[in-house]
Amino acid sequence: MAIAIKIGFPTENDEGKPMTVDALKEEILINSNENTLLIFPKAKQLITSIRYWLEDMISAGARVVCIQIISNR
Repeated sequence: MAIAIKIGFPTENDEGKPMTVDALKEEILINSNENTLLIFPKAKQLITSIRYWLEDMISAGARVVCIQIISNR
């Protein structure tokens, strides 16, 4: 939901109901292109389904940056 809002994509369906996570991912994927840049600062925390979705985003031409900061604390 946060990604769709920040990019400016709709988060509600035609009936005014909130979109499901899968519908939001599809909406973002459909509307992404080579000008799309997604940055994930906590890459290690991404769930597997989001990682697979990011592969689709990359295939669609989006640029994806995943960062994991390792602390020695």
